[in-house]
Amino acid sequence: MFFKPVDEMSLRQLFSTDYAKSQLLLSYIGPVITPTGAIDTSPDALILDMRKSPYQTKRCEFKFIPASKNDFSHNGQFQIAIIWDYGYGKEQIRKDLLEQNGCSEIIALSEIKAFSSLAEYKYETVFKGQLIDDVKKLVVKRDEHSVVAAFVLAKCSHTFVNSEKLVNYLIKRYATVREMKPQGRGNVVSAFMQTKPQLIKHLNMDNYRWNLDFDPQIASIELAKILRENFLSEPPTDEDIKGILS
Repeated sequence: MFFKPVDEMSLRQLFSTDYAKSQLLLSYIGPVITPTGAIDTSPDALILDMRKSPYQTKRCEFKFIPASKNDFSHNGQFQIAIIWDYGYGKEQIRKDLLEQNGCSEIIALSEIKAFSSLAEYKYETVFKGQLIDDVKKLVVKRDEHSVVAAFVLAKCSHTFVNSEKLVNYLIKRYATVREMKPQGRGNVVSAFMQTKPQLIKHLNMDNYRWNLDFDPQIASIELAKILRENFLSEPPTDEDIKGILS
């Protein structure tokens, strides 16, 4: 379970996760070490750049949202900066760091969807997020179309989802759903009411809504990960979801 960073320390922690490594193809090695074996306190780290072969070891500095080049004035020479967002002009900071620190690349994680879509670090999401393991246990062994159904319901937590429209979307996407008998198709959605605990709530007629006891933003992120890692599949797009709700 990962959240958007709120300071430099949480930015560094996020960067050090396997999740960030898989997205960026950059990996933390350790503190900067000199040819004599001494540890240099600045810049922050040595990282391994695995984006192309041969891999390269680079000096790296972390800053949350730098306000000016002065934030880097005591960090010496480094090749890459990892920040959350730009505190001032993108082109200006690139020019400043190249001149001042020899930095040839700045990566702002907030510009990358894999990070900008993470949940906000708030009291409610942190403690509701502890229940997300229950969600994963309830869906991880299900068919891909069932995981997609749960994803759509989590993404649409602000409103209700008509099960017939959702099933029609799944029919177009999956032969397994097309081949089901009508009753079986209906169970694709309603089955999540039979889980313990329930993942969805029945409102009326064919309308269902995500159970808000489980944080929907975190749940949708975890469900998307299950689709990508277990099925090598992308979750429905925003356009797909608009079509289901229309």
